[in-house]
Amino acid sequence: TDSAWDVIWPIALQYPAFGDSFAMALSVNRAGPGSSLLESLDEAQLGDLFIWLSMRFPHRADPRYDTVRVHSVSPSDEARHFRDNVMGYLRDMGTFEAVRALEVAVETLDEVDWLDIVLAQAKITTRRKTWRLPEPGELIAMARNRRAMLVRTESELLYVLHDALNRVEDGLQKDGDVQRSEEH
Repeated sequence: TDSAWDVIWPIALQYPAFGDSFAMALSVNRAGPGSSLLESLDEAQLGDLFIWLSMRFPHRADPRYDTVRVHSVSPSDEARHFRDNVMGYLRDMGTFEAVRALEVAVETLDEVDWLDIVLAQAKITTRRKTWRLPEPGELIAMARNRRAMLVRTESELLYVLHDALNRVEDGLQKDGDVQRSEEH
């Protein structure tokens, strides 16, 4: 699929009508979670696809259907559903690359204000999937080290970094004080 993607993607970008037809064909063929297409693309490609789909089928133009009435699903409805599947697939991947792809999407699609929530969800998923249980030896070493700190949140990490930078700054100031006293 990579080689086919490398051929089709530039054509879809260059010829919007072809790209729209391609997106609608993909969506009708159920290119959702678990599909070989989504699984064959890397995170950056998925991010590019999501951004492109969001520009071709903007969220602000999504139709609002009355949930009581039955309606026919159009090819553009399918393409919008596909767009959302790509976003959800990226959100649930649990990789740092997927988070980066969604960060690019947030920067690019600034009119989609709720995309920040999707990005936050992707970060949580990535933390869950990448966290590893410390080995017993690591826990014992941390317990013996007075400077070791358990960091569970971003704000705790900021505190630890701030504290470490203050210690470095204090050390540099003391070194400067020693050098000045030696000069006199």
